[in-house]
Amino acid sequence: SSSNCRRRTDCAREQTPTRKPLAGRRVGGSTMAATPASSVFGSAARDLVRELYATETLPAYNDEGVKRCLQELRAINKEIDDSSREADGKPTVPKLCGLVSLHTTAMRIKRCLIAYTHERLVRVETLRWEYGAVLPARWSSRLSRKEEDYSKAYGDALAEYMRSVDLDVTADVQPPRQLHVMVRVRRAIGEVVLASGQAVNMQPGTTLLLRRSDAEALVRRGALEEVDADA
Repeated sequence: SSSNCRRRTDCAREQTPTRKPLAGRRVGGSTMAATPASSVFGSAARDLVRELYATETLPAYNDEGVKRCLQELRAINKEIDDSSREADGKPTVPKLCGLVSLHTTAMRIKRCLIAYTHERLVRVETLRWEYGAVLPARWSSRLSRKEEDYSKAYGDALAEYMRSVDLDVTADVQPPRQLHVMVRVRRAIGEVVLASGQAVNMQPGTTLLLRRSDAEALVRRGALEEVDADA
């Protein structure tokens, strides 16, 4: 009958346990608080990598983002230590799951930091090949102190190698079609001594015919610009 059905339904409801909301539940020995998505572990590391790979150039070093990642790692390590002490050598399945989750998150943050650091150093090396030993201010201002040290050490190592083989390997990055190139001086450089020993006074607007090996570094720095000799 319908009355018996209602009684069975009411009885089932009484026996069904009520699920606790996610906020306040304990995972791995620690209470999970209701937090916005921006404060979830790993989000800072994700944003750090996304910011870098959103551009092919070298953005300014994100010191705040790196610090947030390190803070998250310290917080995760503390949670792991606290959970391990609470388990006292007899962890339950929920505690083990929480510990594995925290450890996996910590490893992901570390991988993101390594990827961020490695990719930036690769781009720092590329700048050395494009602009020479002295980086323009618009690029050098984007480096961290450690990156500045790395850039100098990399430049010194490259210069030492070129001296050992008596060859400027940074010249003619692209295979030249001609040995000489017509260039126009864009800004005042003053007197420049070429590889041949000849001194040339480079004033703005001056057009010169130079060996490509002498002009290429200045072209990359923006001091000179190539012009069409047939124009």
